Amino acid sequence: MAVIREPMQAKAVFIGKDGTLLENVPYNVDSGEIRLMSGALQAAYILHTCGYELIAISNQSGVAHGYFEECALEGVENRIRELLAPINVPLSGFYYCPHHPEGKIAQYTKTCDCRKPGPGLILRAARA
Repeated sequence: MAVIREPMQAKAVFIGKDGTLLENVPYNVDSGEIRLMSGALQAAYILHTCGYELIAISNQSGVAHGYFEECALEGVENRIRELLAPINVPLSGFYYCPHHPEGKIAQYTKTCDCRKPGPGLILRAARA
């Protein structure tokens, strides 16, 4: 007799990066200037202890506008992880949209479904 198991489903919270998780400093990729919003650390801890994975979702049109390179976002992700580390809360994902329909960098100048409020980033994170 074969046992059929349902796939495990994780609980997740999709958190906007700027103005929700982090202080909203437009186009900021300077890790020294990245700070958590008031109450974000406590909220992250509560969500984690309740079994939720934390996933950051963000529009990053600064890439399309040429304000910074896409690779700079790796530093932003690392800084978020550093800020959550003292309370042992992992960041389960960091998803961003580098596109903007009026961008200056050709490869990022487009309309897409990953740019919020489109569902693309959340759908991609949910599949992962």
